[in-house]
Amino acid sequence: AASDSVGSLGGSTASLNPQPLKTHSSNFDAVLQKAGRLPCARSASLGFQEGAAYELTHPISHSELLPHCALVVHHGGAGTTHAVLAAGKPSAVIPCVPCSDQPFWAELVVSRGLGPGPVLSIADLTAASLLRLLERGLDRLDEYTAAAEKLGKRVAAEQGVFKAAELLEVCALGDVAENDLPL
Repeated sequence: AASDSVGSLGGSTASLNPQPLKTHSSNFDAVLQKAGRLPCARSASLGFQEGAAYELTHPISHSELLPHCALVVHHGGAGTTHAVLAAGKPSAVIPCVPCSDQPFWAELVVSRGLGPGPVLSIADLTAASLLRLLERGLDRLDEYTAAAEKLGKRVAAEQGVFKAAELLEVCALGDVAENDLPL
């Protein structure tokens, strides 16, 4: 996939309630064509046409996919949001489950200048509103990318997975005073 491609990821949301995403996913190619971009990836579970370009038919890790995307459209789940930001990629977040943490992460992305707003809910998503969101993201792509890359470097420097494993190991051994935790 080209480095100016746009990825569309549904995360686990697609398995929980795929119909809203399937309803709107058919607009994605047309919107990207109008925006002059190629799709980087699409999930078969979201109802994309069989054999369409770049369709994912099996799971692929974020670390394999995200380097090929210039902008990532996703649902705003914690795992996907953090993977995209750790990869230094800007996000266009469309929360699919309003009573979850997805709207929080979407607002955080916008407020920190890591992607375009305003935040759209899946219920308000149309081809026109998706096009406007993508156009805003692509118009300011350099700005969003710079902010996302800066944050991505900070996230990598934190070594969060290593620290979490270290903390779990210390706690599993028991006999840990509060001040002894490696935070």
